[in-house]
Amino acid sequence: MEDMKFRKLTKKDVELLIPVYIDYAKHTYTFYDFNPKSYRPRSGLIKLLSKKNHKYFGVFDNKELIAFTNISIEKKFEKIIFINDFFVKPEYRKKGIGKKLLREVKKWAKSKKIKELHLGTSVRNKQAISAWKKHGFTEFELFFKKKI
Repeated sequence: MEDMKFRKLTKKDVELLIPVYIDYAKHTYTFYDFNPKSYRPRSGLIKLLSKKNHKYFGVFDNKELIAFTNISIEKKFEKIIFINDFFVKPEYRKKGIGKKLLREVKKWAKSKKIKELHLGTSVRNKQAISAWKKHGFTEFELFFKKKI
């Protein structure tokens, strides 16, 4: 892991991102109705990687993508970044990689004069809630849902 690198991802990285994104979805979407066998993220990822207000960043161990995040800057909230996805492969957790990824995102955000980071997670995802609180995030909104 001494050759760990952080960089912005582009459309050229989509084939590296797809298997890691599917792994992310398997771990994250267990809190929602999700079928990993029918999940095909390629076109959605290409679309997001092409959007001006969306950025993907990755952490590489040698040439292997081991962590990524997807952030967006909403036009009406120019000083706020939304962390849409944040994932470290399970076998690389508890090694400071998520901390490094978050630190790099904050550094990039500050260079763009961003003032706040926002994110959401399932109330059932206790591990994520604990991790975000550990990194200084505080709860400030509550969402509700109702199936119809």
